Amino acid sequence: MCCSMSASQMSDTIVFGGVAHDGDHLLGYQNKAKSLNKLTNAMIIPVPSSNELKQNNIFNLSIDKDIFKNIERNLFARRARGSANVFLNSRSIGTYEIFKSGNYTVVTASHAKLLSTAIKDLPKNMRPELPEDILNAYYEWYPQEKWKMALFVWEGKDEMESDPVLIKYTPSDSDNIFMPGL
Repeated sequence: MCCSMSASQMSDTIVFGGVAHDGDHLLGYQNKAKSLNKLTNAMIIPVPSSNELKQNNIFNLSIDKDIFKNIERNLFARRARGSANVFLNSRSIGTYEIFKSGNYTVVTASHAKLLSTAIKDLPKNMRPELPEDILNAYYEWYPQEKWKMALFVWEGKDEMESDPVLIKYTPSDSDNIFMPGL
């Protein structure tokens, strides 16, 4: 399940799940997000991956904000034409990574508890509150041997129509396609 770290209003959520030509799985996500307390916020998405999540697993699809609405027509055609995946300010530190993807700052980590360490590398105005009880629950529910974490951070000043993102990962369970709910 996906959840935000503080009070928010999510709407127009689109979730995509699929299998890539190489057998890896795809998880796409897009929504409108509004932080109700006007603070920086984040949503956490567990990913059932047997491998670490890194920058090259997250595809910035902001070049086509309607990609999930037009999935059959656009997704594979744009990838074949070599659409740009631009990642700025990337840095990899141990078992977590921080980078930009569309209008999100993304933190990928090998387990939920590591997220509280990782956000210390974000500018103060971009550090969401990560309740310890939520991180502890995710750590217990999603063991790091089979799950990795992706935290999508946004400034909570105004409602944001988020850029679509696509996560490509080697599944820990290749028989099932994972799609998080709200």
